[in-house]
Amino acid sequence: MKKLIIILLSSLVFFGCRKSDDPKLPDLTRVPTPNLSLDPSSNTFIPPGASATFKAKIVVDLKFKEDVPPKKMDAVVIKNGDKTNSKVLKADITTFPTTVDITGQQLIDLFGAPIGDGDLFEVGVDITTQNGQVFQAFPAVGEPYGTGVANEAGGVTTSISFLKPCTFVASAYAGNFEVISDEWADYTAGTVIPVKQVSANQISFEYNVDPGSAKPIILTINPADNSITVPKQVYGSYGGTVFSAESVPGASSAVNPCDLSLSVKLLHTWPGSSYTATIKLKKK
Repeated sequence: MKKLIIILLSSLVFFGCRKSDDPKLPDLTRVPTPNLSLDPSSNTFIPPGASATFKAKIVVDLKFKEDVPPKKMDAVVIKNGDKTNSKVLKADITTFPTTVDITGQQLIDLFGAPIGDGDLFEVGVDITTQNGQVFQAFPAVGEPYGTGVANEAGGVTTSISFLKPCTFVASAYAGNFEVISDEWADYTAGTVIPVKQVSANQISFEYNVDPGSAKPIILTINPADNSITVPKQVYGSYGGTVFSAESVPGASSAVNPCDLSLSVKLLHTWPGSSYTATIKLKKK
């Protein structure tokens, strides 16, 4: 027992050391924690058919308002993950919260090139502390502001991203598609079915209904956001019972021209009943 007490006392002495006991210990820097949010009026992505019309407002704030404030923050943006080419959106932010406006034309001008299909922009803030140290939003090595900042109590958002989805071209969707999943259970995963072009903004596919009863389900794509709309329409019969389908709005009803896939959530109806199911297809 005496030996154990001596060991414990030694541990207390070790952990009670001061910086003055070892001048080689580095100074610790308090880095203010930024917290970014997107104003509800903002676009959440860059419109595929009209990149220059993109508009967003990012609110730059501090997570801990009672902590030591930064000397300043600079709102910056990078394109497609290139951390060596950070551009300043708004410099010398000293009041919190502050709203930073972003437009598609501004992004085009900053990077000197049109916004292409699949381009991804990430917005963050460079922090200058009261003693002049700079902590980058997108450092070449390591995490911004220190390890674990994003997991602080209450949650912290240190960057916001905006993607330009690829532009929809109906002719590119004509051909054989693999069924990734079908909650309606008409097709098993891996089944290959044809998708046809109907018009410049419409494509169609058929379900595996009673022979001779199939009618194409026509999908209308909005080129501004790649969403899919299906007006209520009869698409065939099962066992002689006629079935109709219409799309359910939301993220589950959209095309992704970047990888030539689509997902559509359909409300299937038949006399006296209905069922909602999503089918996902990808071009082979």
